[in-house]
Amino acid sequence: MSKNFKSRKIRSLIDGYPWQRFHCFTKDNIQNREPIEWLDIINSAVESPLEVIKADGMKRSLKVNIIPWGVLYMEEFQWNLSRIILSPFRLSRAKRIWTFSDYLIKNQVLVPEPVIFLEIEKLIFVTKTYIATRWIDQGFNFGQLISGKDIAFDYDFQSILCHGVDTAIKLHNLGFMHGDLKWSNFFYIFGKDSRIILIDLDSLRRCSSPYQQGRDFARYILSAIEHQYDDKFIENLIDRYLKGRGSRRSLVERSLRSRIDRKRNRYEGRSKRKV
Repeated sequence: MSKNFKSRKIRSLIDGYPWQRFHCFTKDNIQNREPIEWLDIINSAVESPLEVIKADGMKRSLKVNIIPWGVLYMEEFQWNLSRIILSPFRLSRAKRIWTFSDYLIKNQVLVPEPVIFLEIEKLIFVTKTYIATRWIDQGFNFGQLISGKDIAFDYDFQSILCHGVDTAIKLHNLGFMHGDLKWSNFFYIFGKDSRIILIDLDSLRRCSSPYQQGRDFARYILSAIEHQYDDKFIENLIDRYLKGRGSRRSLVERSLRSRIDRKRNRYEGRSKRKV
């Protein structure tokens, strides 16, 4: 019996199981509804979204409208068989986002605030997950800021980059890692109370390992290399981060620099090649 046949057989058994369980959580003390009602509301929203932002493999990112919150950013995860089989033993991506977001926000690491979470389970396996966060207006990610296109504000991008480093420091000192700290995952809100919001939390997880956190921050520095910043400024960013890591500085620095050295050739001039 082939491996593919076995996989299809297992998947058909799970999909064919007649009973489903729903795990649903909402914010803002809204009127209580049964999970099946929320599933109907979510299905209606994702079938007629305001905008399809991204549709890639197991995940769709959508702009939707759901009463009473209004416009939301919705992520829909449709798991493949390998992830379904592992689902009883680990939190799904959306469940991690729902679980950790409040703690991060309370500790000054700003992330999009989730307002509704719904997970579908058959037998003991998670087959589909939805999470929606408040829509963020009037901001730009760092990738947009570096180009300056369509931005009618004066701003000091190097200063903003330093504040982005501070966000990474706070995240790591709280015992988390993001998993993809490229510049486009930092969102800057202009205004009197300007702030940085860390987005795209799919790979967010608890991790206090200096080795892993150093590798995590290396992606931020590789974005600076990608956009051809000079070595002096890059060293300033690295030094700012390491100072913020306190007693773990030497352990973090080793993995950070090792990761940068291994990946540097891949990122040097990449931004120029894309033009």
